[in-house]
Formats: sequence, structure tokens, C-alpha cells
Amino acid sequence: MLIANRELPVGARGAPRRAAWLAVVLVAGLVAGLVCGCASYTTRLGDLRAKVARGELEAALARVTGETNPGEVLYHLERGLLLRLGRDYPASNEELGAAEIRIEDLYTISLSERVLTFLVDDEQEAYRGEIFEANYLHFYRMLNFFAMDERASAVVEARRLALRLTRVRDEESDPYQGDDPFLHYVTGVILESAGEWNAALIAYRRAGEVWGDAARSGGGPPPAWLSRDLQRAADRAGITLDALVFDEMGLSTPPRAAADGERGGSLLLLFESGWVPHKVSEHVRVPIFSNDSQGRDHEGALALGRTLGDRYRFHRRHGSWAPAPVEIDYFIDAAIPLLVEESAAEVVACTWRLAPTEPGLLPRGGAPPEGTTMVLDDLAQRTRKAFEAQWPGRLARTFARALLKYVATRQAERGIGSWAGVLANLTGVATEKADTRSWLLLPAEIQVSRIELPAGDYRLTMDARDREGRSLERRELTVSVALGGVTVVSWRALE
Repeated sequence: MLIANRELPVGARGAPRRAAWLAVVLVAGLVAGLVCGCASYTTRLGDLRAKVARGELEAALARVTGETNPGEVLYHLERGLLLRLGRDYPASNEELGAAEIRIEDLYTISLSERVLTFLVDDEQEAYRGEIFEANYLHFYRMLNFFAMDERASAVVEARRLALRLTRVRDEESDPYQGDDPFLHYVTGVILESAGEWNAALIAYRRAGEVWGDAARSGGGPPPAWLSRDLQRAADRAGITLDALVFDEMGLSTPPRAAADGERGGSLLLLFESGWVPHKVSEHVRVPIFSNDSQGRDHEGALALGRTLGDRYRFHRRHGSWAPAPVEIDYFIDAAIPLLVEESAAEVVACTWRLAPTEPGLLPRGGAPPEGTTMVLDDLAQRTRKAFEAQWPGRLARTFARALLKYVATRQAERGIGSWAGVLANLTGVATEKADTRSWLLLPAEIQVSRIELPAGDYRLTMDARDREGRSLERRELTVSVALGGVTVVSWRALE
């Protein structure tokens, strides 16, 4: 919004002047109240991550409950992960399920109904969640069911996630947003654990195909053990895989003996760390050129809004508003969303070591298995891609709204007086903020190891390590590996 630099009207005597200034003072107080009540999402929940990192989960839950409303998507998403961190898996699944229902309901709202919020800041419109956020609520529900040893429910959730990934892939124009090899892979693991070999094979193949396509996967090779998983699933499903299948995915053909899965089971380690980038609201000023068409209605404002969005991005890249000198009529002020990178996480890797709890599980003289997890899922990059894809549209909408508010301000000045225009301008500026909503508690990345083991019980030691290899956090537990089964262990490091 443009705050005009105009004098307030004065009468011949001091009374009209005092009345006008009294109105300014009263409305200024109203504006100040609006400013306090219009903090953006990330401002209201600014200390949420710090509370979680300190292990203050009850305080974090209270913060979410106090700053969001039941029934809102983010209320349920944030609470769902907090309850999962507190190992209240049934309550976590209840919250994540409520978020899913709300997301599905919101996607049925017509575009005409959404237009009603055009003149109000974007946070007044119900948050639908990013595509990948809706995907990951299924991921966490699967892990919760596994943690509760409700394998049948985990498999149902895996099927639902597989269907959603297929639907999103077919409907989404941006291939990167519409597919996720890591989620395909984990879905395959869950389906394999239930002996659904055909479905698991389909999921593994889909994961390998997407990992092989940088446009869809975001880069990064598939894990070497995927070839064993493919071969094992194909063998158990009675399907012969040609070597070309492995070549197309960048995988080596595994030895047949390594895929029979009859002498043991496997352990899937999932290690989460860091935080995804978050959004902030920033006020910017963008010039209106003398040759710009004036957007005085909805369509005209959107057209000029797109122009101003392009102009702002040009200024960010080149430091000037246009390639050549131009005449500037005035400036428009608006609040836009910017993505802020989190500081580098202290934890960069997870090392693990397995020691059998009984003799004879390992070959005579064999050393206990150990290794390091590898990054299979870069949620920070997925967040950036989603933001970049939507940013031009958000800028256009934001600048269009600022233009229409400016027009309304000018009309108020003509109809009532310049002081009314000033007050309308102040109110418009005070209530304007960018939409900074996102699922704040998602990790920056998920690292994975899959280990084939003889059936039995093992003592698992995991260390979250920094760049110098120092252990910052350790977790120890006993895990059981069943013959032909899959054991899933998930750990979130809160550095």
C-alpha cells in the first residue's frame, strides 16, 4: 500500500482540526491493535521449534493449541508430529487423520468461493497444505501403526498412500511435486512386510524409475540395496526381471542367492534431522511506471499484479527495476512471503552398530554389522521447489490486492476527504501480511539404511554425529528380526 504524504483537512477554527486529529488517533489505536493481532503464522509460532529441540513437548503442544484453531489443517499436522515425538501414537494418528479429512474437504471448495478472500490477506483463506505435506501425513501414520505393532493398519495406510501418489502424479503438472521415490520405497517395504509381493514390486519399481529421473526425484541416486529388494519381491511374486530393468534404474543386477530372503529378515533404519525452510513476511515497495495500465478491477489488477511480480523478481536478480530508465509514477507497498533457510544442522549423519544378543547369529569370527545411513529424502529441497513453483502466482495475487486497496483509498479520499484516505491507507498497511503457513515440524532430510540379517534379537546402537564425527546424541535399543520379516526403527534427532 502507498501511504500518501498529505496534510489533514483543517477548518477555520481549531475544533474541526481537533476532531480530525482525534479520528486519526482513534484509528491509529485501532491500527495498532490490528498489527498486534495480525502477526504471521511463523511469527506466532516463532519459538515452536526451539521448544521441541529442548524436549519441551507439552509446552510446544500448548503453543500450537493457543496459536491455531481446532479444525485447521496445520493445527492437526503440527499436533500430530508433536504427539508422535511424545510416542502417543494413537493420538498422533487421530490428529493426522483429521488433517487429511480437512485437506480433502478443502479441495472441493470452488474457485468462486475462494475469490471472496481476494481482498483479504492470504492467511484468511483456509490452508490446504502443500502436496508433499499431505503425502507425508500418510508416511507418519504408517510409522505410527508400525510402532503400535498394528501391521494390518500400516498396510492399509501404505495402500492409501500408493493410491494418492498415483493420483497426484496424474493430476499434477509439475512432475517433481507429483512424485516421491522415497515414499514409493517405504510403501514397498510396508507392503513387503505383509507378504504383498506384487504390490511391493510395483512400489519398488516405481521408486527406482523416479529416482532415475532427476526432474521427478530432485536428484540423487537410488540406494544400492534397492536391487536386492526388487529381485526378492520379483522372486516371491513369481516374476522374472530382465537385467535391463536394473540398468535403466542405474542398479547392478544382484546375485540370486542374496534375494531369497529365507534365512533371515531385514531392518529398516529411518533417521530424521534438521528442519525444513520456513516462510517469513516481508514488506516491499515496487514502482508503478507511467506507462503501466491501471488495474482498477479484478482482472486488471491481476494483470498488473503479474507485471509487478515480474518487476520485483527482476529487481532481486539485477538490482534495478527495468533494463532501461523509466518514469516512476508512485510506489505500491505490499507484504510478500520469502523462504528462509535454516542454519546448518549440527547433526549430519547417523552411524549404527548391531550386536547379537545371543551367540551363533553371525558367522564364526564375523564382525558385528555397522554402517552409516544415507540421505534418501531431501524435504528441504522439496519445500524449496514447492515455494518456487507457487511464488510467481502468490506475488501476482499480493500486488493485485495492494493495487485494489490503493484504488479504494483514492476513492475514500474523493468521497470523504484526504484524512479518510490516510486512515484507510494506514489500516490497509497494518492488516496486510504474507501467508507464511507451512508444516513447521517436518525434518529437513530423512536418512536410511536397510540391513539384511539372520533372524534373531540384536542390540542396536545409533549415534547422531556432527561433521567432525563426534557423537551428539545416542540411542540404544533391542530389535527383533523375524524370518522373512521387516523391522522398522525410526529416530528423530532434535539438535
